[in-house]
Amino acid sequence: MMNITIILYLFSFSSCINAFISIYDSSTYDNSLIPESIKYAYNYYSSNISNKYNLNKQSNDYKVIPDLLPGYQSIKNSNIYKKPKDMFSGRISINEELKHSLYFWKFNREHTDHDVDNNPLVFFINGGPGCSSMDGLLLENGPFRVDDDGLLTPNEGSWHMQADIVYIDQPLGTGFSTKLDSKEKDIDFYDTDLINDSSKNMIIFLIEYFKIFPHDKHKNIILAGESYAGQYILHFINNIWKFNKLIDEEGHELEKINVDTVMLGNAWVDPYEQSASYLPFFQKEGLFKQDNLKLKKILNLQEKCQQNINNMNIDDLVSDNDIKDCDSIMYQFISSVFDPTIKDQKDKCLNVYDYRLTENAPSCGMDWPYELSNINKFFHKEGVQEALNIFDTRDDYDTNDAVIKWTECSSKVGSFIKQHNRDTVPSIRILPSLLEQGLKLYLFNGDKDIICNHLGVENYVKKLVWQDKQFNENATWHEWYHESEVVGSFIKDRNVVLINIINGSHMVPYDKPLESRALFHIMDMLESNDKVDDPTNQYTIETFNYNLRKERIVFIKDELPEEILVEDEKEHHEESEIDQSDDEDSDDESDDEDNEKLRAQTHASLPNWLLTILFIALLVYILKYMFDAIIKKNFFSGNQIHSQRLFGSENSNSKQMHSSRLNEDLEPGLGNSEFDIEMDNNELDSNVLDDLDITKD
Repeated sequence: MMNITIILYLFSFSSCINAFISIYDSSTYDNSLIPESIKYAYNYYSSNISNKYNLNKQSNDYKVIPDLLPGYQSIKNSNIYKKPKDMFSGRISINEELKHSLYFWKFNREHTDHDVDNNPLVFFINGGPGCSSMDGLLLENGPFRVDDDGLLTPNEGSWHMQADIVYIDQPLGTGFSTKLDSKEKDIDFYDTDLINDSSKNMIIFLIEYFKIFPHDKHKNIILAGESYAGQYILHFINNIWKFNKLIDEEGHELEKINVDTVMLGNAWVDPYEQSASYLPFFQKEGLFKQDNLKLKKILNLQEKCQQNINNMNIDDLVSDNDIKDCDSIMYQFISSVFDPTIKDQKDKCLNVYDYRLTENAPSCGMDWPYELSNINKFFHKEGVQEALNIFDTRDDYDTNDAVIKWTECSSKVGSFIKQHNRDTVPSIRILPSLLEQGLKLYLFNGDKDIICNHLGVENYVKKLVWQDKQFNENATWHEWYHESEVVGSFIKDRNVVLINIINGSHMVPYDKPLESRALFHIMDMLESNDKVDDPTNQYTIETFNYNLRKERIVFIKDELPEEILVEDEKEHHEESEIDQSDDEDSDDESDDEDNEKLRAQTHASLPNWLLTILFIALLVYILKYMFDAIIKKNFFSGNQIHSQRLFGSENSNSKQMHSSRLNEDLEPGLGNSEFDIEMDNNELDSNVLDDLDITKD
């Protein structure tokens, strides 16, 4: 009876959701206006204003000496990881008068044979608002993790193996982007909205950054982040494009900021759909049990959430808005699965970032990941902040050269944005316009996250309309194999790709570092193969840590698989990144190559005994027709008949038959029983990973 009640409530809840917003398209918001703050940034750029704190600085002024970092010397290279050699770190001034600056830590891509000028360049930002991107660097996708002693250890899933990557502490007041003038008023320092402050500051940071690193100007820029970065980043790229538009309109020969790709992990994009997703998510994941002690209270909250949704005007939503009472459903539920009358369950709750974990209330995940305390140990070791140029005794705008206490998330940054951010619409409102302008959007979600769960993301993605077409309701879910195991699934329509990752948390690279790095492989394959443009095509994708030559897209058509391998050029380019110093792995690789060559030779030529039989049969066939022709010539004097049959037999039929047989034998994906069995056992299921999640740090 209780299950029926829940289902009825969920049905009524979803009906109200659909009644409020059926689609998101560019007509619901005028995105053509260029804010004054972006005009200011353009004037700053076009006037070539010099910031005295950045004047004459070059990349070498930010160079990090790796051996000064605790633990670095002990890190060893492997066949899938190379410790970074080229690192740059420090603060770049964005406001000379107010002495405002943003801190960054950059890693160049590790490679052995690669055109460095064509590396992708990733700018990575954590969420919050107000959480340091050192989280991303030292807990997720950076080259290092930190052990219990505060020493650096390798992260084999580091993104620096795929791209140059820059971690930025922003907005002002986040991480090491601290206030340098203690007398400055908070309202003059902290960002109050994502357009007039954060977007302007980000653009000016990039202007100054490219003066210091001019070789990065022409690289393909990717803006990446997680959680609340779903608000930051979409507003950033929107205003960067408006900034570029001013360059075009004014006719200046200024270089534009070259960015067209966004990667968002468990991101907070649509406060409406994502706030409304909690109860359906709990039900879908099988977390809502009949004996839940707070069922009545949770359902009452659902009714209030429903009413607030019905009364909501979409124009009243701002970027950090949660729908009132909807968030309360999540917080009530995470403790409701425990019985407080049982000693071991008292004051317990689920981790909002990974529902597999049990925490003590009221934390419920605020102290997670558990290695978080190790980061402070690292940054407070003697010599680290000097090595990273976090404070610099040579500059004259930081008079306090004491060690700076690193804080993961700044409550002041978050509160200023929440209190004052009344002019910034949720990024979902500008997203259709960005897609129409060509934004390439990759959304990746861990399926065990609650706070930005995958269901809320799927709900808003399926309501997106751009270029007069809604996200295709018949788009196929595709299985993703990594190292021959199913690790996720994805759905694609035009320039939007939604990827769900099995057993991933709110911070996917933390749980699934190697899979998160393989996202770059998926992007490369999807963008280089036209066959994936049809959202209803059925195919799977396979990625690897090491044997990159085996990466492929496998299309399934008429129940016959067709293997589409990654281009040889890409394979060679990716293989060049592998550490060749590992002799054992190199030997294994050579064995693999020899085996593959042998298999190729086996498929490329027919056995000698079969060729002998075919030759004899062909010879008998020709002699027979020659004999027939001679007989007919003697009896009928049919010279024309003789000529036609002999020509046809030798030059047409025999050659055509031989060629046809060879083509069939060499047709990729056909006649390979091992592959056919594999496909039979792994039928594509459109429901395989329909339930995955997302984050809102």
